[in-house]
Amino acid sequence: MDQLRDSIDSPLAFGRLTTAFYQTIVELSGNKTLTAVVGMLTEIINRHIERAYTETTRAPEEIVADHRRALRAYEKLVELINARDGDGAEKLWARHMHAVGQYLLPGADTRVVDLLY
Repeated sequence: MDQLRDSIDSPLAFGRLTTAFYQTIVELSGNKTLTAVVGMLTEIINRHIERAYTETTRAPEEIVADHRRALRAYEKLVELINARDGDGAEKLWARHMHAVGQYLLPGADTRVVDLLY
């Protein structure tokens, strides 16, 4: 979390640390299958984030504002996990990931694909 806070003004660093945060949360869950899938997808996600940041027409202050919102979501997620509030964590994370999808993939097909079925 400290590294994320320190990188709030650096889009590429914040993006890479965000995927590292996601990966750490999955690893800590103990779900080995999901950890493997996320591990394989991390580089692809990092490349997409990098492209999204380098091709954006958004003002730097807008990006930093989005980073601050994301950081608040990460902090809240950690609080919910520490409080063992699985339902709250799941609801928060679903809202967050929906927002991330709208941000990184505007207009994209938003169907969920179950990779484990």
